[in-house]
Amino acid sequence: MTFLEYAAVERRATPRHSVLRAGTILIGNGSTNCMARNMSIAGAMLGVTSSDGIPEDFTLILAPGGRYMPCRVMWRQQIRIGIKTVVGQIDWGMPNVGDKIPIVEVIAPDGSKSLWAAAVAPENAVAVVAMLVPASHVATLLRRRLTLSRRSDELRPGEVRRVRL
Repeated sequence: MTFLEYAAVERRATPRHSVLRAGTILIGNGSTNCMARNMSIAGAMLGVTSSDGIPEDFTLILAPGGRYMPCRVMWRQQIRIGIKTVVGQIDWGMPNVGDKIPIVEVIAPDGSKSLWAAAVAPENAVAVVAMLVPASHVATLLRRRLTLSRRSDELRPGEVRRVRL
């Protein structure tokens, strides 16, 4: 395997989705602004003005809604940091293969719709999908469910993916 092939392999436990979401890193009595560039339910890559001065452990407030997430820095570059949630993979109630996976409908401001399968407990599906889509989009849990079989074991517990049904 060449270096480029190795670099292209996704090694994260849960896939990340591109986002552009404003946030605030709480540092002691102060704070600094950041921008989430990609996210999963287990971590994110944040754009920052400088990674200097950002402690290893901090609280991230993510817009919209002001969700507080305790985080730990996993890697840092000059203007980017990779973080994971301190609570590990947030316990969203991960289903097993064979469980019916919740489907969330997302409606954009222009009226276009997309469907997302969230391999989490139904009561958490909307919150997980809302973390990955722009704040101007509306996410709604559908009654419809996706059933996983061993053949279609492509959706891992905790994974969120846009789907076409």
